[in-house]
Parts: sequence; structure tokens; C-alpha cells
Amino acid sequence: MSDHPLEQEIMQALARNPRVHAEEVAVQALDGEVLLRGTVGGLAQRAEAERTTRGVPGVLRIDDQLQVRPLGFDGRADAETKAAVLAALIDDPELQAAGIDVKAKEGDVTLSGLVELPSERDRAERVALCVGGVEHVRNQLEVLAAASAEDP
Repeated sequence: MSDHPLEQEIMQALARNPRVHAEEVAVQALDGEVLLRGTVGGLAQRAEAERTTRGVPGVLRIDDQLQVRPLGFDGRADAETKAAVLAALIDDPELQAAGIDVKAKEGDVTLSGLVELPSERDRAERVALCVGGVEHVRNQLEVLAAASAEDP
């Protein structure tokens, strides 16, 4: 289970930093280990997000998986949608979102990666569809249990 109070503190710290667009970042925390995911507009913003996160009490280690891509207006909207979907997946108690990757383009969201069960694959799609701005979900998640069942 994730550490929601620490996640909230980090998100508040990111929102207070004018050099970071917090709505483009998803945060997952567990036992002081923090995973940053999403898309930011430049290396400076990525560094600022990591520096700000490091300054939050309780953060022991940061796994910075933020992608850097220059963002115009459309790109910023896509980055916000991606972060919102990632946050929704992270917040869902029935999912292990660390293995799920999200891409967003003009309301179309693609889920990829691995989940353990078919029910998690279906749940991830339902969760993504409930996020504002998402019009369609391409569910390309692979089920780990199915892959291991095929092994001799």
C-alpha cells in the first residue's frame, strides 16, 4: 500500500514551486521511497521536481522516472492527462500501478506494461476511463499470470 500522507505532502510542495507544473507529475510513495512519473517540459523542471521532493520530510529515496519533452499547449494538456491517469491508478487500492505505463494524446490514453491478473487489467482500464479528459482507452496491458501459465 502506498503512503498517501507523504504523497500529498510531496504534491503540495510541488504545487508551491512555481518552476514545477505539479499537475504533470504523479507521485507514489512507499516507506519513504518515492516514484515520480509523468512528463515535464524540460531538464530544469525535472531537476526542480526532484529537488522539491527531496526536501519533503520522510523522503528517503527518489526514483525519478519523469520524461522530458518540450511541451506546447497540446503537449501540456496531454501531460496533465497522463499524470491524472497515473495518479488515479496509483490511488486505486486494487492495483499495483508501478508496472503500468501511460501515454496520452488528445484524449486517447494507452495503457501498457504488466499486471498480475486479468481483473487488474480490466480495472486499470475502468479507472483510466473515469479520469477527466480521457475519451478512449487502448488497453495494451499484458497479464503476468497468463504469461506464466503458458510456460511449460
